[in-house]
Amino acid sequence: GVPAEAVVWEGSVAAVWVQLEPMLLQRRKVKIGLEQDGLLQVREGIKPGELVVGRGAIFVDNEWRQ
Repeated sequence: GVPAEAVVWEGSVAAVWVQLEPMLLQRRKVKIGLEQDGLLQVREGIKPGELVVGRGAIFVDNEWRQ
């Protein structure tokens, strides 16, 4: 699972930012499953072992929109 704060919502569409390499991020739409202890299950969109931006994801997203 990923921290709830890592998920950026646009209406009912969820996205996360994945770090491909240092200073290189990619925005991915994901399908969210169950929530448990502040972690959200990601059913589609990322692979095991991929590094998801947790803290500050909403700030990254806001910068990306400008």
